[in-house]
Amino acid sequence: MINSKYILSFCLFISQLTLLARAGGGGTSGGGGGGGLHSFHSHGGNGDSSSFFVLFLVIIAILLFVVGGQYMASQKNKKNLQLLKLASEYDVTWNLEYIKKHTFDVFVELQKVWEEKKLKKVRSLITSKCFDDLSKKLNDLNERQLINIIENIEINKIDIISIKDYKDNSKDSYIAVIEGKMIDYSIDEITKRELINPNKDVMDFKDSYEFIRVGNKWVLDAIVNNPTLSYVINNNSYKEE
Repeated sequence: MINSKYILSFCLFISQLTLLARAGGGGTSGGGGGGGLHSFHSHGGNGDSSSFFVLFLVIIAILLFVVGGQYMASQKNKKNLQLLKLASEYDVTWNLEYIKKHTFDVFVELQKVWEEKKLKKVRSLITSKCFDDLSKKLNDLNERQLINIIENIEINKIDIISIKDYKDNSKDSYIAVIEGKMIDYSIDEITKRELINPNKDVMDFKDSYEFIRVGNKWVLDAIVNNPTLSYVINNNSYKEE
């Protein structure tokens, strides 16, 4: 069976080839700085066919990258579930259902205090680093006199994409990706007029919540909005024997 790392490497290699072909294709036949434009006009048919071929390679590369990435993410998910099962046998803090519920609860609580602009209400749920980061973003909203309102939250799934289980519990961590839908809009604090997403359209969202262990509690350390496929793949899991 082909190693999943080779699949991703091959996809990246193909995508680099297509970029190189597009950047250097004109200059090689024309000689000099204006070769690309000259060769396009002199050989219109060849130019069209070359463009089509490059476009075809790009599409194939993207498809391979997506399929390969999804396969790797799926394999990672299976591994994470196995590691969680092993870890929870001697430490209930690693119980999958407990972790998912905790992630859900923290997410919902954060949306409430975000709208109220009262982060101190969830101070015990987040680290100092996370508190400072969110405080800066709230200060930005205050300077712009905006209130961010979240309504009709619907969480479709929570995937645990990374777990790190050490003998020293203070090093433990996990990352959960939350996907769902919500109405997310902002209003002017004074006029109450909707300024961002005034139609209150329902939007898909995907957030990554990174937790660290403090005693026997999971505390939110960072939030990544719209995590990429490479982010999901590169955040590995580990269990110290």
